[in-house]
Amino acid sequence: MKTKKDSKKEESSPWKEMTQTFVSNILTKVGDNISAKVQTWFNDIKRRTLGALLLLIGLIFVLVCVSLYINTFVAEEASWVGYGVVGILILGTGYLLSKK
Repeated sequence: MKTKKDSKKEESSPWKEMTQTFVSNILTKVGDNISAKVQTWFNDIKRRTLGALLLLIGLIFVLVCVSLYINTFVAEEASWVGYGVVGILILGTGYLLSKK
């Protein structure tokens, strides 16, 4: 003979299974969505970091080139002038960009 507890377990069991299945499906979809967004964000960060690094290396080469070009206009004893002028220009640009 079935007791009241046994009948309640049998009645709630299909609802419980359906609810658990529904919740697990939702959590799986949400988890997949979050994983895809994190992967996209990580790839974007890698690409931007590599681009910034290459940009920085290129900027260093250009600044050295400008310094050497300025040095062609000054005497041999003052070969530091080109580097100083470019350094001052970069410091000024950095200062202006750092102000709001």
